[in-house]
Amino acid sequence: MDLEVNYNTVVVFDLDDTLYNEVDFVRSAFREIAMTTDPVQWQELYAIMFSFFRRKKDVFAYLVKNFELDKDHLIQVYRNHKPDIYLRPYVKEVMEQIKQRNGVIGLITDGRSITQTNKIEELHIGSYFDFIHISEESGHEKTSAYNFERVSEKYPGFQLFYIGDNPAKDFYHPNQAGWATIGILDNGLHIHNQNICEQKKEYLPDNWIWNFKDLKIS
Repeated sequence: MDLEVNYNTVVVFDLDDTLYNEVDFVRSAFREIAMTTDPVQWQELYAIMFSFFRRKKDVFAYLVKNFELDKDHLIQVYRNHKPDIYLRPYVKEVMEQIKQRNGVIGLITDGRSITQTNKIEELHIGSYFDFIHISEESGHEKTSAYNFERVSEKYPGFQLFYIGDNPAKDFYHPNQAGWATIGILDNGLHIHNQNICEQKKEYLPDNWIWNFKDLKIS
């Protein structure tokens, strides 16, 4: 789809399962925990952990029971580790094209500050953003209109876009505020089921794209 960008344009991105595959963060955290828990046979432990995750079972309960580990410590490792994650294809190209046309780029993401900041640093995209709203810092998740309202107030009269992936929380409030919304279709690796067939219209984006190559910046 075509995206016309100029100095009156603000393009705001979601982070998890939009700019990268969130399952890679899970894999990265599990690998770190497995390697420190059982350095000799960590691959087997990792496989067990990931199997529990895929079956929506409590991975940490298994580790606490079988390895006498502290659950709070496991949670801290999971949240605070330096992740091994990678941008989706064409993300940087899209951001660079937006910047070349003097557009504003922002990020609205749910999560803890250290976790989301570590992701941004590992993906090497922090320099592209003119503003970043992380839910732990603002006190409001995307199920609230708060962060979207702050952006609308800061950029009155601008054309505002939000690019996300999760209809349960990404698109309702920007839709209500008159933003244009774009959804990234599940590539089979998303953490959360998009459940498109069960969503009301106001929770769906104006347009879906398969990947960032589908965005034509002009």
